[in-house]
Amino acid sequence: MMLENYPIGKYLRKVVKAKMTIANDVQTGIHAEHELGAAKGCSHVLGVFFGTGVGGAAIINNKLYTGACGFAGQVGGLVAQPVGGPEAALSHGIIDRIASKSAIASEALVMAIKNWAPYLHQEVGTDLSKITWGILERAIKHGDNRIEEMLRARMRVVGIALSNVVNFMNPEMLVLGGGLVGQMTKLVVGEIEGGVRQYLTPEVGKAVRVKPAKLGGYAVAIGAAHQAMTKALS
Repeated sequence: MMLENYPIGKYLRKVVKAKMTIANDVQTGIHAEHELGAAKGCSHVLGVFFGTGVGGAAIINNKLYTGACGFAGQVGGLVAQPVGGPEAALSHGIIDRIASKSAIASEALVMAIKNWAPYLHQEVGTDLSKITWGILERAIKHGDNRIEEMLRARMRVVGIALSNVVNFMNPEMLVLGGGLVGQMTKLVVGEIEGGVRQYLTPEVGKAVRVKPAKLGGYAVAIGAAHQAMTKALS
């Protein structure tokens, strides 16, 4: 069943006869981290989550900022490499094409097939669907250094691109979450923070902290539940 452009909120409200909130997953995730997790007590927060794609959300003055049509915070569309014009942006020029699961897994598979990552090749063969964040972590631990170099380079580029948003927004905290961060916290947070801080103005750099998400895979569900309860009780 195709749900694109389908008014699911309106339909569900009619069926369950209750107040309801329909929200973006990363927005509900950062809402949870702001209310109960890593960013609790902060008034201005930027959240970036790495999973199937790269998503973002922002808290401004203690409120979730959703923008004019509900799509605020889409950092996956940030241009990291403008050389080559729009066609390059569609292939590798935006963050989502650099750090999404499909982008990283595809590059890792090429390395495996070329025998630059022998452990990964042994584990997945030529099957892209078998590549998970966990397998990539194990490959790095088993000596597939090219995988680690690729991940570090991509995360550093993501950090540099995000420095533009951090400079503009001047948040107290940058929260990094999602499956990739949960699996390889030290590597990912370290490289992204290194890239971000390299280009921050002194004042912004002094004010911001970079932390991994605290609520892990439960953040989205917790955030959605909290928003629904808040709305129901209002």
